[in-house]
Amino acid sequence: MCLSGQTVAVHRVMFTHHFGYIPGRKQIDHRCRNRMCVNPAHLEMVTHKTNQRRRDEAARGDPNGP
Repeated sequence: MCLSGQTVAVHRVMFTHHFGYIPGRKQIDHRCRNRMCVNPAHLEMVTHKTNQRRRDEAARGDPNGP
């Protein structure tokens, strides 16, 4: 998606529309693990470390993961 000449990921636009500003050092995690998903209920603002940990847990099939 293009906003004011900038390319922006649609999931970030949806998150901002529903929940507000995303600080520069935060990321939006797809709790459903589907990177194409834009459902605000499936999105959560997290740190880079948390996002990477959840990704690794999902890749391992960790039952204690997200």
